[in-house]
Amino acid sequence: MPLAPVESLDAEQVAYLRRWNWGAFWLNWIWSIGNNTWIGLLIFVPVIGLVMPFVLGAKGNAWAWRNHSWASFEDFKRVQRNWARAGLLFVLATLAACGLVFGSLYQTFSHNRVYALTRMSIKANPSARLVLGTPITFGWPSFAISEHAGGAGTADIAVSAQGPKGHGEIVVHAERRHGQWQIKTMTLHPDGSTNILNLLHPQAAEGFEPGVPSRAA
Repeated sequence: MPLAPVESLDAEQVAYLRRWNWGAFWLNWIWSIGNNTWIGLLIFVPVIGLVMPFVLGAKGNAWAWRNHSWASFEDFKRVQRNWARAGLLFVLATLAACGLVFGSLYQTFSHNRVYALTRMSIKANPSARLVLGTPITFGWPSFAISEHAGGAGTADIAVSAQGPKGHGEIVVHAERRHGQWQIKTMTLHPDGSTNILNLLHPQAAEGFEPGVPSRAA
């Protein structure tokens, strides 16, 4: 089918060709291939690629009409509307994906804050230092964090810790109020011992002996 020249169109159709093409703008190179508008592949050229979506959006209708064979002008409009809908779906899907990424990053940031507080509290804890020795190093933690309205939340963290004198697992429960995390419980389960040391008890490690239940449990 021969390409339809712009000169064969009436004023209303010519005006349509000057309208913005959202499909060409959002889907640029994909739209360009689908509409035989190969100039759109300049999207992959450095610097030029930054402006090509806008050029395609402004010139897309006219280029698509000239570069592709259409059964009628109505057929052309129908196809471009479909491209616009596909572009909208692409944008919505992209926003949804960005939302998921942002949520994941926020959760990771929240994890980092409460875990940083946990590490700092353990390293500064006299009982943990007495039982494990210093410096204290940590393994990979496991988290169970719940977010609530108003900046509140709870976190349960378990992490292995070791020092020159011993090693074990530390279990922490923290709560967040008004955006600030506070540790409510922190216990040490030394390896090879039945002790459960309450690290928030000032005398947790007094008289600690492996295999002997702690008075501070």
